[in-house]
Amino acid sequence: MRHRVAVTAGLAAILLACARSVYGQDPSQQSVMAPADAEVSAHYLAVAESAAAAPKDRALWQRRLDASHDTLESAFAMYTSNGQGNQALRLLVALSRFWRGPSLVTDFDKALSLPATQPMIRARALNSASAAAFRLKDQERTRGWANESIRIWRSLGNWAETGRAYERLVQAALRDDNHSALRAYADTGEMLCIQAHDEDCHAYFLNMRGESARVLKEYDSAAVYYDRAGAIYDRVSPTPRLDIAHNIGFTLLALGRIAEARQRFREGLGRAVTSMNRNYYPFMLAGLASSDAVDGNAASAARLFGVSDALLEKLQIVADPADAVEYERYRAIARARLGGAAFEAGVKTGRGLSADSVIATFKTGA
Repeated sequence: MRHRVAVTAGLAAILLACARSVYGQDPSQQSVMAPADAEVSAHYLAVAESAAAAPKDRALWQRRLDASHDTLESAFAMYTSNGQGNQALRLLVALSRFWRGPSLVTDFDKALSLPATQPMIRARALNSASAAAFRLKDQERTRGWANESIRIWRSLGNWAETGRAYERLVQAALRDDNHSALRAYADTGEMLCIQAHDEDCHAYFLNMRGESARVLKEYDSAAVYYDRAGAIYDRVSPTPRLDIAHNIGFTLLALGRIAEARQRFREGLGRAVTSMNRNYYPFMLAGLASSDAVDGNAASAARLFGVSDALLEKLQIVADPADAVEYERYRAIARARLGGAAFEAGVKTGRGLSADSVIATFKTGA
């Protein structure tokens, strides 16, 4: 289990209150302890679940979890060796909000093989495991775990979670370039989310239909889907959706509306900085690089692609299939205009630049 990912909102206040009542202070402020017994493992399970439910304190929790990595690994080992599947899965679900990597998928595989786990805990863990497998491009596990999760959520009559489990199948279909399967999964997931009155989930499938249309170069259709998804997101949340800003930016770029596209990417980068969402820095920078490529500034495009590449590697993020197709398209334009050797030299230069200093130039309008 390793690496970090954006944290979603949860019952932070309740979990922290419970943790305080048990341990006398916030788990995030507790010192790192060597694992000794079940009590210590239970403590660190509470720590991890409190971390997963505290989006405002993400950086603090990240440091605490990283400092406690060996202890958390020992707690997981104790749970698996004792056949405590529910606790092992709960721990992995919480840590998957922060850590990524091949070992996380391996740990999910091990914990999911344990007997007698509670259906709801198992279904939730399967969702997280499927997402972890997708990030590693393990299509077989992505689909297998997603389908098992769907079966469990259906048996529990939880239509909202059933719909959300279809998200992984849609992502896997897009990666496979299987757009007919994507449409079928998206239609099913959207129907389930509407039935459950889950507007955020509904918007997700509209957004993914837009992604499919963008890959197929059906840009007018993509714009319609993105606009519909964006309207729902704007209605249900005061926080602007960075993925929609990014996707619409590339749609505008494909339609030849370069200035509008660049503005979308600049605004998206500014919002990512304001919200301290570093995971979106490389995507917005890739959008600005693509804008420069189309606008004839191939040297700037090469450098910005280099900054974006370095950030993606540092954050251990894999671009979604629709995005990867777009980036390669605009890289090819810049490479053709600049020449292969000069383009690669520019990318190398960009990799060596400070991302924060490059981003600051856009904030100041330099």
